[in-house]
Amino acid sequence: MKKLYLFTFLFIVTNFLFVNNKTLSQGWAPLGSGINGSVYALNVHNNELIAGGYFTIAGGSVANCIARWNGTNWGTFGSGMNDYVNAILSFNGQLYAGGGFWIAGGNTVNYIAFWNGTSWQSIAGGMSYDVYSLTVWNNYLVAGGGFFLAGGNTVNGISMWHDYFQSWLSLGGGMNNEVYALTTYNNHLIAGGFFTSAGGTTAYRIARWNGLNWYALGTGLNNGVLALTVYNGELIAGGLFTTAGGNNANYIAKWNGTSWSPLGSGMNESVWALTVYNGELIAGGWFTTAGGVSAKYIAKWNGTSWSPLGNGTNDRVYSLTVYNGELIAGGDFTEAGGIPANHIAKWSAATAVKTNEKIIPKQYKLFQNYPNPFNSSTIIEFDIPSNEFVNLKVIDINGKEVLTLLNGYIRTGKHSIEFNGNNLTSGIYFLKMSAGNFSDVKTMILIK
Repeated sequence: MKKLYLFTFLFIVTNFLFVNNKTLSQGWAPLGSGINGSVYALNVHNNELIAGGYFTIAGGSVANCIARWNGTNWGTFGSGMNDYVNAILSFNGQLYAGGGFWIAGGNTVNYIAFWNGTSWQSIAGGMSYDVYSLTVWNNYLVAGGGFFLAGGNTVNGISMWHDYFQSWLSLGGGMNNEVYALTTYNNHLIAGGFFTSAGGTTAYRIARWNGLNWYALGTGLNNGVLALTVYNGELIAGGLFTTAGGNNANYIAKWNGTSWSPLGSGMNESVWALTVYNGELIAGGWFTTAGGVSAKYIAKWNGTSWSPLGNGTNDRVYSLTVYNGELIAGGDFTEAGGIPANHIAKWSAATAVKTNEKIIPKQYKLFQNYPNPFNSSTIIEFDIPSNEFVNLKVIDINGKEVLTLLNGYIRTGKHSIEFNGNNLTSGIYFLKMSAGNFSDVKTMILIK
């Protein structure tokens, strides 16, 4: 009876993994042993992934509220913070962090700090309350949050750091409530949050700053904005709202410079994070459906419709970024795609593997990609003489794995993959294939 069960299981797995003439390699994977608490912020600094949140352990090591991932291992930044990190920014070679902490690396910093390579430092005395968002506008650092003082100056929820004056400056008197999200759009600074006026001008939950004054974006939104990004030349806002510009827009909406419109039927709950990956808009949050389809806490928008990212996560997603060609998600979850992934996970986009099963190769072989050198797109071919688990990955000149193209069972036959290097910089890369006892490496040159 056990043999019958085993045969049935293997039959199901084999038919699941081997798709007729086309295999899709994609999915969720953990980042080491992960993090022991919520991840609220993600960004990239000095070729490392930076995670901030409310945690004390990363990869088994003590990492108070902030940690870094080099693609293989987790590391720390001194003794970290004494409370949560909600915003991370890499600017002018330095790492900035904002949140609910007032101590960083043992120093009093008051809700915002920068890492100078060896220690955490204060920025002119910091803020009077929590920092929720950070961005760069016109080469200036901008912070948004629940504070009303910055460096002792009255700023009301938003402030710009001026290196020449070594001071935090007010932007038109600021807002009448908290700022939760910041970005730039059409050369203007965009702020979103829970305010209803900006610089004395009525602006419901979102406003733009042109360097002199604040302006509303139409009639705004009916509830808080928690995330902002730009996609296909339009401003995207996510949050707690259900109408935008007077139109139904369930938790996510777009602004084309003139008016607001929804993205399909939106979500069934709030959106907390936004980014762009592989030409698609990615949203994370508290929702479990997007556009009417099941999408557990994370979904993608291709410009027309919503779809899930595999089986999603088992709890809320609060932060998103792209690192080494892969989408990174952080939040409250402990599983991603049904596998353990403590509060942080990576998603590799689908790679379509075309298979010609009529040709039975006599040996394993990895062919040189063509064209080579290539501009963004190239074809990779390989032979598999018997059904085998195949790993195909891209490695940079420093020996760091930047992308996994394939990691699964492949049928006997001649196979090809179209590799797109849009998310990589120009340079020399190595293509490594492993299958059974076979291993080979080819050199690829990406020129943009």
